[in-house]
Amino acid sequence: MADKNHLQMLERGVTFWNDWRAKSPDMVPDLSGADLSHQKLAAANLSTTNLEYAHLGYANLCSANFSRSNLCHANLDHAMLSQAKLLDADLSYASLKNAWLNDCNLVAANLFRAKLNHANLINTRLSGAILIGTHLQGANLTGCSVQSTFAWGVKLKGANQTNLVVNHPEQPRVLVDQLEIAQLVHLRLYKQNENRRFDAIPPRIVFVLGQYSKARSNYLLELQELIRSRGYVPLRVECNLENAPDFAMLATLIELSSLFVIDLTEPCSAITALQNCELPDNKPIHMLLQAGHGPGGAARLAQCFPQKFHAPLLYQNSMELRLQFDTEILPLPDEADDIEKEQTSEFEPALPV
Repeated sequence: MADKNHLQMLERGVTFWNDWRAKSPDMVPDLSGADLSHQKLAAANLSTTNLEYAHLGYANLCSANFSRSNLCHANLDHAMLSQAKLLDADLSYASLKNAWLNDCNLVAANLFRAKLNHANLINTRLSGAILIGTHLQGANLTGCSVQSTFAWGVKLKGANQTNLVVNHPEQPRVLVDQLEIAQLVHLRLYKQNENRRFDAIPPRIVFVLGQYSKARSNYLLELQELIRSRGYVPLRVECNLENAPDFAMLATLIELSSLFVIDLTEPCSAITALQNCELPDNKPIHMLLQAGHGPGGAARLAQCFPQKFHAPLLYQNSMELRLQFDTEILPLPDEADDIEKEQTSEFEPALPV
């Protein structure tokens, strides 16, 4: 049961509360079971606070600090938690249905059997979080960081799992769809469980490499959607002139993929590293080049791998990109089925962590 004095402090407003917390750093506030629904608590310092069974539904908690707080069984349905800090918070059995959790820090948070149905988790950091039996049906996980996330028995029906970030922030970002596959890629990038058989991940990963400026981002989106429309999973690494992936990273991503697509339209820092990779003989590789641009690194790659690379596939607009994709990269469904059968015996898929 909540401490009445602590509740009175909070009722005097966020500014007063935060000042009180600053003057009493060793105090552990007890707001357990308190009804704080619909309250305006944006930027409140609620770290290390006991909020077990508290009612926070529809509350404005944007940028609030819940680090290391106890939120077990708390009700946060429809709460606004954008940019909130929930580092190492205990949210086991909590209800966060339809909550706004975009850009939150949930690093190492415990979400054991928490209910996040239809929650907005865009660009949220879930690194090291516990997702055992967590309900994420209909949730939006686009752009979430999921490196070292412990996921088991997660309910993901209808969830948007696109562009999950699987590696550490100091490296070029590696993004892939689907939580299961994201875990596989993370394990392989960091050489964990190298000898373990991975039998649950299908051989339907397409690795896309290339630099896409803001003006050309629509082509990347188009390419990703084309890959998804064929039942494949897009995997890509962000590369720029300042932060290039090394050859070890590229080699691992190529190994995990069924197809490899390189867009050479813009200068890509990964070309040099790619020249040091040993490309598998059975790996289909396609080069793309937007008409009106220079040949990029096509000549260099063709010299290094004369048996692997052919003339780049040219496209001028989205329609031509789609045409090249349909005819040269991933054939239409009747032909794709035959290709998949040929590749299945050559690929060792993976079990989820």
